[in-house]
Amino acid sequence: MLDKRKNSAEKWFLPVKVFIDQVTHLAHTVDITENGARLGALRMQLKPGSVISLQRGSQRAKFQIAWVRQTRSK
Repeated sequence: MLDKRKNSAEKWFLPVKVFIDQVTHLAHTVDITENGARLGALRMQLKPGSVISLQRGSQRAKFQIAWVRQTRSK
């Protein structure tokens, strides 16, 4: 199913701002690799291929969504 990762993921919990269609959402990182990051606590649905901006402190960068996993809401 999934190949072994070339780079291991580091567990990092960092609060970030996510900008989607000029709307700001609060989220946090779950883990970070050299090639990307997993986000948690984002309350909107993302689609693969979408481009979002993340901001941590004064640093801001654009990212393309590679995959999405839906979780159950409580």
